[in-house]
This record gives sequence, structure tokens and C-alpha cells, in this order.
Amino acid sequence: FLAEDIPLFEGIISDLFPTVNVPRPNYNDLISCLEESCSTRNLQPLDPFIKKCIQLYEMIIVRHGLMLVGYSYSGKTSSYRVLRDALQMLNQRGLEEKVQIQVINPKSITMGQLYGSTDIATKEWKDGILAIHFRRFSEGTDTDRKWLIFDGPVDAIWIESMNTVLDDNKKLCLPNGQIIKMSDTMNMIFEVQDLAVASPATVSRCGMVYMEPSDIGWRPMVQSWMNRKLPIGLQDKATVQQIWQILDCLVPKVLDFIDKNVKEYLATSRMTRTNGMLNLFESLIDEFADEEASNKMKPRDKSITVESLLLFSIVWSLGATGDESSRKQFDTMLRHETESNSSYKFLNTFPSTESVYDYTFDNSKRSWVDWLKTIPSFSIPKETLFQDIIVPTTDTTRYSFLLDTLITHQKPVLFVGPTGMSHHIISSCRRRCISSFLRGSIIYENCAIGSCLS
Repeated sequence: FLAEDIPLFEGIISDLFPTVNVPRPNYNDLISCLEESCSTRNLQPLDPFIKKCIQLYEMIIVRHGLMLVGYSYSGKTSSYRVLRDALQMLNQRGLEEKVQIQVINPKSITMGQLYGSTDIATKEWKDGILAIHFRRFSEGTDTDRKWLIFDGPVDAIWIESMNTVLDDNKKLCLPNGQIIKMSDTMNMIFEVQDLAVASPATVSRCGMVYMEPSDIGWRPMVQSWMNRKLPIGLQDKATVQQIWQILDCLVPKVLDFIDKNVKEYLATSRMTRTNGMLNLFESLIDEFADEEASNKMKPRDKSITVESLLLFSIVWSLGATGDESSRKQFDTMLRHETESNSSYKFLNTFPSTESVYDYTFDNSKRSWVDWLKTIPSFSIPKETLFQDIIVPTTDTTRYSFLLDTLITHQKPVLFVGPTGMSHHIISSCRRRCISSFLRGSIIYENCAIGSCLS
């Protein structure tokens, strides 16, 4: 059920059976272990998340084939990992069995590599990855739970061959005629975003656990980030409270505004935008990594810096995916919220002459500066070829800054824009890009969607 359908369903059931009280199973031991696992993994033990973990546990008990369905940031991967940890803890008390997990991405390999294939030259059969792990689990003599997890889109290319595994036969039939019987300790778990191309035959054979990002929200993500990534210079109580006040008064309103009014070149989710904001903010607060230097900073300067860098991050993450007309609306909305907000009084609002997209924060001056004023003096050497000349503009300056900042901190970057909008920026930063690739950062470029940086 979707989140909005659950109250309707519960209302129908209560009307059909008005005098029946369904007893709730006692999961106190499991819940305590789930909460402990969440704490260990720096996750927030929200009631909806714990409930989904319990539903997953119940589904594993009654079904040997099941699907975890939901969009990114809904907690699919975390749910089975936390449940695995909890069952391991219960095993130490003699209440449960240990869990063995094998994760496979079925879309990253061919059908022959997944199930197995016959060599054309030697006619020799070679098992695929699925066949190897399936046989290893099925032949295991221990009593451990064994979860074979398929983390990837479900489609008819490879899932139809598993129908004999998912039904009551519980047998994997390989292309060479071999049949491997599934043991009673095994479960086939599919972690997917949706079932748009899955056939009814496959869906009807599996149990379903549906997870929604809206059940979790953006606050747990921010809390986990602050627990692990916030520099030591910003961990004092006053600064943490300031960050939460700014986020609480802006993020919900900004996210709602984007959903209702902003036309995005590339559709993004609320959780993706929030994660982008945290990535950019984390990349801008290096000066607070030194606790001693941070403590020497004047309290007002520190508050202004944190506030301004957070506003800058909101502009270039939550507000960065809209088209030109949407940016004008976003500029008006953000100015209104920062200038007339009653829950938090902003110390350093944007200047009124230009758009919020036209300013960057100067840490040395503790003030907003027009991007054009940050452009150094420009001259073209005589020997420069015409095709190598790049004249700095507001766009090249701000996008180069964002690109350089993010890749320096090994954050993935997505450039979206037509030909000529983003190529020159990447070309001008080519040397830094190459070094960032070597350090593990990723740059994505899409030239056919629109003109923005996400």
C-alpha cells in the first residue's frame, strides 16, 4: 500500500470487523536489537523504518521469494542489513539463526554470466554467478539463514527463468538441464525500484514489502550526516542548534515549493535534493575542521559563515535543477523566507540588486560577493589557438567553482545542459577533473536535457 492508502485500508477493516482486536506479536527482543543495529550503523530508528524491518522479517518467514520495492532513500538496503545484524544479535542469545548474504546485480552481467553457458569451442558447460552461489547455499549443511539478494531492475530478460524457483517447486532450472533444489533455509530477495516491466507471473509468486522515502523524510538523513560528517569546529551546541533552525524553517517550504512550482530539466526527488545540499555544504566548511582556529573565530562571524554557506548550498542544490523562469520564482520565494521568517532571524541575507544565483559567499570578508567580481583579470596569449580560448563569464566562474569544490571533496557531479553549455566548463577544468577521477570522484554529463547544474 501507498502511505495514503494505509489509513483507508485500516478504516475498511475496522468497519468490517468492529469488535475484533487483532493481537500484536511480541517483538520486543527483535525491536531492541534493530534499534541497537541502527545506532551502530548511524541510522535513525524511526518507527516506520523499524516497522518495515519487522514486515521484512515476517515476509521472510512465510515466503521463500520476496521483493523489496521502493525508490532510492526509502531504506531498502538498510532494512535488510539492519535485520541481518539484529538476527545475529538474537543468535548470540540462542533465539535466532545467523544470516549469510550474497548480493548480485543481475543487470551488470549477461544471461550467460548469470545462469551459465556452454563454451562454443569446447562444448564445456560453465556455471554462472547465480548457479554457483545458489548451489553453494542449497548444499550447505548448517542451519544459517541464507539470503540471495538481487539488487537491480527486474525485467523479463532474466527474471522469467526464476519462475520455477519462486513457485512451490523451489527449483532452479539451468539452460543445460541441471536442476538445483532450493533448501528450506534459503530466501530469494529482489531489491527493486518498481515492477513496471515485471510480468504478473513473477509478481504473483513473490511477497511484497513496499517502502516509501516519505515515510522517513529528510530529517533522519541530516541527523545521520551531522553525527558523522559535521566538523569538530561546528559541533558546539549553539552551532548545531543554528543549523537545525535554518533547515527546519527553510527546507520543508523549499521542497514543497519545488514540487509545486519548479519545472525541472531532470526530475529529482526530495531526498536526492537534500543529499545534494549536504554534499555541497560539507565541501564548503573545511575551515572548521581545525577546532583551535574555529574557537578563535568571533561568534558572530562564525554564525554568519555557517548561515551563509548553508544558504549557498540550498541555492545550488535544492534550487539548482529548475529552468530559467523557475529560478526567478525560486529567487523571490527564498528572499521572502529569509527576510520575513519568524522562527529564525537571518544575519546575512542576500543583496537585493541581483538574483540569489548571482552571489557567492566570501569567507575572508564574511559577506556576499557578485560572481563577476571574483573573475581575475583576463588576457589571451598570442600563441593561443582560437578553439582553446575560453572567456570567463558568470556561468563559467560559478560552475567551475562548484565543479572544483565538489570533485576536490570526491562528490559525484551531474552537469545537465545543451551542447556548448557545459563542455567548455569541463574542458577548462580538465586537469582537475582527471586528478579527481584518479581519487575516485565521478562526473556525469548529459547534453540533451537542459541548462543547469545539479
